[in-house]
Amino acid sequence: MRDRLPAVNLTDENVEAVLVDCLLTDEEAHEYGLASEDPEQDPDPEQIAQTLDLLVADGVVVKVEGILNPFALHRERLEGHRQDVRDMLDDLPLLFRLSYSGGWTFLNLCMTKDDEQWTGLHRTQDHLCVLAIGLGLGSYLAPREMWARFPGGMPYFTYLDKEQEPEEAEDASDAGSQV
Repeated sequence: MRDRLPAVNLTDENVEAVLVDCLLTDEEAHEYGLASEDPEQDPDPEQIAQTLDLLVADGVVVKVEGILNPFALHRERLEGHRQDVRDMLDDLPLLFRLSYSGGWTFLNLCMTKDDEQWTGLHRTQDHLCVLAIGLGLGSYLAPREMWARFPGGMPYFTYLDKEQEPEEAEDASDAGSQV
């Protein structure tokens, strides 16, 4: 794990720095057989899916389905950023907290609890959700198939700020939060 960020305020830079640190490196992708040695040749998608499934089963990788893209995160480095991600989630409005209201629309995830806009990019908001979901600190409130019914076609997201009972955690996973 790399050094902890000096500041963990909710900013574009902090979210992106944590995400980049948690992604598999080029060396890891080659080591695990997820990248072709020949840059002109694309790796076989079926082989990549099978390899990722094995890496998930071995506890090396966490796969998370983001709003825009799927992500494969290095479990150990992600876990090393647990407090950083929790600190950033703590900066969100209370309406996102499971303990307060149960969750809120992704469209409002760009604001802090002090009513300041921390990002102008949905992509960065998505990255924060991916980190939270990968750590079991967040969840979408409904399966992807239902998102079209929500405002802007975007999901509702909740910050799991309280300890869940085992069956609650299983239900959150079933709602499409983690692949």
